[in-house]
Amino acid sequence: NPERTYSRKLKEALLALLIERYYTKEQIIELYCNQIYLGGNAYGVEAAAQYYFGKSARELTLEEAALLAALPKAPQLYSPVTRPQAALARRNLVLEKMAEEGYISREAARAAMARPIRLAEGGRFSNTRSPYAYFVEEVRRYLEDKYGTRRTHAGGLQVYTTLDARAQRAAVRAVRHGLHAYDRRHGWRGPMENVLDQGKDLATYRHPDWEGGFEVGEYYPGLVLSVTSGEALVRVGPYTARVTPREAPWGRPLPQLVRPGDLTIVQVQSLDEQTKTMKVTLLQLPEVQGALVALEIPSGEIKAMVGGYDFNRVRLNHATQGLRQTGSAFKPFIYAAAVEAGLTPEDHVLDAPLQIGDWAPSNYDNAFKGSITIAQAVAESRNVPAVRVLQRIGIARAVRMVERLGLPNPMAPFLPSALGATEEPLLAMTAAYAIFANQGRRVVPHLIRRVVDRDGRELERWEAPPTEQVLDPYVASTMVRLLQGVVNGGTAARIRTYAEFRAWPIAGKTGTVNDFTDAWFIGFTPTVCTGVWIGFSDRKRSLGPGETGSVAALPIWIEFMREYLKDKTPTTFELITEMPEWIRAAREQTEREVREALGIRELPAAAPSPLPSLVAEPTTPPNKHGESALREKIPDLLLKPLPGPVEPPKEEPKKRRPGRFGESRP
Repeated sequence: NPERTYSRKLKEALLALLIERYYTKEQIIELYCNQIYLGGNAYGVEAAAQYYFGKSARELTLEEAALLAALPKAPQLYSPVTRPQAALARRNLVLEKMAEEGYISREAARAAMARPIRLAEGGRFSNTRSPYAYFVEEVRRYLEDKYGTRRTHAGGLQVYTTLDARAQRAAVRAVRHGLHAYDRRHGWRGPMENVLDQGKDLATYRHPDWEGGFEVGEYYPGLVLSVTSGEALVRVGPYTARVTPREAPWGRPLPQLVRPGDLTIVQVQSLDEQTKTMKVTLLQLPEVQGALVALEIPSGEIKAMVGGYDFNRVRLNHATQGLRQTGSAFKPFIYAAAVEAGLTPEDHVLDAPLQIGDWAPSNYDNAFKGSITIAQAVAESRNVPAVRVLQRIGIARAVRMVERLGLPNPMAPFLPSALGATEEPLLAMTAAYAIFANQGRRVVPHLIRRVVDRDGRELERWEAPPTEQVLDPYVASTMVRLLQGVVNGGTAARIRTYAEFRAWPIAGKTGTVNDFTDAWFIGFTPTVCTGVWIGFSDRKRSLGPGETGSVAALPIWIEFMREYLKDKTPTTFELITEMPEWIRAAREQTEREVREALGIRELPAAAPSPLPSLVAEPTTPPNKHGESALREKIPDLLLKPLPGPVEPPKEEPKKRRPGRFGESRP
């Protein structure tokens, strides 16, 4: 309670007198030290000893105990993880005061002050080396919301999560590799900072990310000790590395890249424990962010979650908290509504110039292909056909589809929404795609399997909600077929060049937002759906021309899934090909409407359905620009939404907004 009143102060004084009546001052300070917050996830001295040093408080050395004593005033300001120099100065101040008060000798104080801060290798503190930071933070937020902060951190809860540790490490590697690959395509910006400019000493400087082990392939801050035109000497913790121009592939001489005292990022290529030397590649800290979520089907267990490059620098989890425009990754929801209205992958749509008021949608390649199938329009991510399909089926139908699929933000009721103007979080998008793979049944994402208190009582256990059929299995199966076309010969065909994927059926969709501000790829097998996003925290900042979903996001998905599927047995999609009667009725109604518009009273028995013409069929082949003469009656028909479909023989579920995790959303 933050109130400042005389009555409160009086109560506090009375309470203090009562406490002193029953407890000694030593007991009072012991109670206090067992509950005080000391940074990170540590409440109490014992928890802090385990958190920072990996040992019991009884085993702490003098300098370690002094460090913990230095933290209560401002745990964040004096954190040995994020502010080691400030922590060292504060710790030494504590040692000086202990010597002045006679608790230790001057000699003991000087000896302890001379020792550097050494945190435990593989300690529990969070830094950029922890691959679990974003996942653990989501768990913490959930637990604090449900059980409160004190019980979460000091209540002895045992939390069993859905995390697959190997998959999580693979996800972090894939995201970081992908962001560095993007970064290298866009040139050298410079180091993170220069420690000499801050008055620090090269010989004694320690970066918090140097605590713990070092692994080949991983990224670490490197401190430049010296630089010439031939090489730069870089220190990474206890290791040194000699970087030649070959290991600095930025197209500039080394002295133009770095100078002594610079901190920059290096990737470890090899290391020698005996000589304490490394071979590294000189990189820089990416400004671009990325996220990845791997969702098991049908359980909904989140097996891996990465919310950004570095949790300590950007704590916003872009997988769960970032709302970003979805671009072409949104198109499958439009086509799902169209399939429910009776369209099939073989039906045709016109890819030709379209003017709607002041808006004229265009394709990525600024070309048009005339009359193409729905399957081709999806596989090649053609924009104009997607708009025509939305125009034909009616915006209201697509809005209802988006809501049913569980996306938290409603689709804006205008035609540009066909191209992904709606903002959605990556996790929700991934869960919506998982419905296609799960024969139209909802997949509910969750992080926690069960929670047990310190006495062994089970507080909660995940129980899957009753199966909810969101889409007809035929609609879901048709969407799988359409999205398999993206992988087998469309914008994500690169997947099929990898031997690891040849035995797996894979479907998915790339997504690119206008001005290249966001890049997406969401792909799934029968057993897992993985979504990837890449972009800047500044929503208006462009990734740059050509940075599409297939260029920026897809490689991250490929790297992760190659590792994730390594020990898995390939399975197949269970696809339904027979169109249900209620969808067939909607299709027949549309065919009758098209015949009437074309002035055709009836069709010969062998005649093809006129439905391929329902989105304007050219009467002449398109010219080099894809332009054709159109039948006069069809454009009027386009502006009239399809009539409501004959409803399936089931009750429409009630709709509500989603919870954060573990809630089914009808």
